[in-house]
Order: sequence, then C-alpha cells, then structure tokens
Amino acid sequence: MDDHEITELAEAAAKPVVRVFFVFCLLFGVVNWAAMTWGSPEAFQRLGALWVAILILIFGYSKILIFGLKSISKDSSELSTFTFANQKNRLLNIFAPSDSSVSVLKDPEQRRLMNLLVYRLENRLAVRVFSGEIILLVMSTLQWGYGDLLHCWAGGRGWKVC
Repeated sequence: MDDHEITELAEAAAKPVVRVFFVFCLLFGVVNWAAMTWGSPEAFQRLGALWVAILILIFGYSKILIFGLKSISKDSSELSTFTFANQKNRLLNIFAPSDSSVSVLKDPEQRRLMNLLVYRLENRLAVRVFSGEIILLVMSTLQWGYGDLLHCWAGGRGWKVC
C-alpha cells in the first residue's frame, strides 16, 4: 500500500463525518433563523444553551473517534471491536483480510501504515470538522449569553427594549 492509497482511505473515512457535520451546520442555521424570526428573545437565548450542549457532545464524539483509531494503531486487539461501514470496509479488509484476525497489524510496516492513516484522517477532520465545531461553539456561547439582546436588535426593536 502506498501513500496515495492511504490518502484515499483517509478521505473515505472522513467523508461521512464531514457530511454529517455539514448537515448539522445547515440545521444550526435554519433552526437559529426560525427562532430569530418566530421565537421570543428568551427562547432564542435558551436555544444557544441547547446548541452548546449538543456541540460539546458532538465534539466529544469526534475526538473519541480519533482516539479510538489511535488506540487501534497502538493496540491491535481493539481492531476486532471497531466496525466500519460502506467505504471504510476496505480499511478493515486490508488490515484484517480473513476472519477479522488482527495478526496483520503485528507487522511493523502495517502498523506504520495504520499510524499514517490515522494521522491523515485526524488532519482532515481537524481542518474540516474540529475548527467548525469550535466556531459554532463560540457562536452558541455568545447566543446563550447575549441572544436576547441580539434578537431584539435584529428584530428592529433596539437594545433598550430588552
């Protein structure tokens, strides 16, 4: 397996996470727009608290995914419990080709390739997902703290009304 195949595997593994995060960003925008349009200032502010909680869970899940992949590359016994879907089945088949045995990862070259794969996957997710999660978390925190004022200002009623 060469570097090009490792890059393809990292892209295939990162695509579902990036797609789900993109859908979440759209949902974030639509729900905030609806709350700004039809909701009260207090409801908009409370929605910020809900977003913070959801984003902390998502951020934790994405970090657990990366830590799980790192632990697989260090301790091959974890590979049998890690499952892949759709395109990621290729990865499982490469490192456990027969009966999901993990003896292939005992080879130093295979372990190096797995480490390289995890490194590239983490870099792709860091650029596309982790930075976006931080931006949304900051926006949600500001919405939680100042959402009522922002709602009044955006609604044309001014700061003094709230």
